[in-house]
Amino acid sequence: MPKITTALFTALALGASAAAMASDFNPLGFYIGAGVGGSNVRNNGYYSGNYYGFNDHDTAWQLTAGVRPISPLALEFDYIDFGSPNGYAGLFSTNGNADMTASAVFAVGYLPMPVPFFDLYGKIGVARLQTDTNVLGPHGPFRLSYTDTDLAYGAGVQWKFSNIAVRAEYERISDSNGDPDAFVIGVNWTF
Repeated sequence: MPKITTALFTALALGASAAAMASDFNPLGFYIGAGVGGSNVRNNGYYSGNYYGFNDHDTAWQLTAGVRPISPLALEFDYIDFGSPNGYAGLFSTNGNADMTASAVFAVGYLPMPVPFFDLYGKIGVARLQTDTNVLGPHGPFRLSYTDTDLAYGAGVQWKFSNIAVRAEYERISDSNGDPDAFVIGVNWTF
């Protein structure tokens, strides 16, 4: 019987030690962050019967604020600027650019991992996508601006060091005029 008691106490001590170490690497609470990376801006449509379309890359940046009340779940607000690439804008267009920004609210789910300082997560939510398009068409320049509410989703990994986390994340917005996406490397601070 003493061997079983000793084994039980040892297992409990190791479990408590692992839980304490995991809590050091898994801070809960409010967090803010910022990141930068690359985007692919896709924007397609028709204006006065003429097609215009972009599928160009640019620099993206992102601001994040969220709350992680329990270890597997978080609620996150992101502002992302997909950039404003210049380029070829369609069959009859000579030049143009598309500027895309979005505000999004996500539910974030974290997978349980055996390594306490590493997180793998997925996110799904709703984004408000603002698009401004300027095109030099065959009948002169034109500008289109519109706002859509769309499905947004993403996935990422993060490495935690106390209350600092370094993230690598992919986000995409499913829009009927083209799906902008971005891959961003960032830093979050939990307070």
